[in-house]
Amino acid sequence: ETLIKLERLSEREISVKEHKEKLRFNQKD
Repeated sequence: ETLIKLERLSEREISVKEHKEKLRFNQKD
């Protein structure tokens, strides 16, 4: 159970990082 929660949390963190990078990339344009 804890493992699944950790995996989901990491997935969410990764998606947030990707989203921030996309925003930053869009700002450069």
